[in-house]
Amino acid sequence: FSPYYDTNTYQNSNRKPFNKKSSQPQQLQQPCPTIFIGNLSPTINDNDLMNIFNSLQGYEQHKTIRKDSRVMCFVNFENIQYAGNAINRIQSFNLLSSNRNIVRIEFAKKQTYY
Repeated sequence: FSPYYDTNTYQNSNRKPFNKKSSQPQQLQQPCPTIFIGNLSPTINDNDLMNIFNSLQGYEQHKTIRKDSRVMCFVNFENIQYAGNAINRIQSFNLLSSNRNIVRIEFAKKQTYY
């Protein structure tokens, strides 16, 4: 296991995760410098998220979105390499999830700016 993210491996991967609702393969998200973190607990504190993100190399900014009882976050990094490394690192953190599911961490559908 390498702690570094390899964009070539990701882009050339034939892995297609299954969509739990339809049991059909779904396409992997193309890498971009923004990651998406979903299914966070409504009790999560923005300062706690800031402390985690500040420890990640290449972190630029983040935006936490709270809609009803759903909490999600978009985090921008300097480049795709840093974003991929952050996905690997965040997997090891104990983030509080909502009662609906586990925390979801992946590349965002597109790069976002705040």
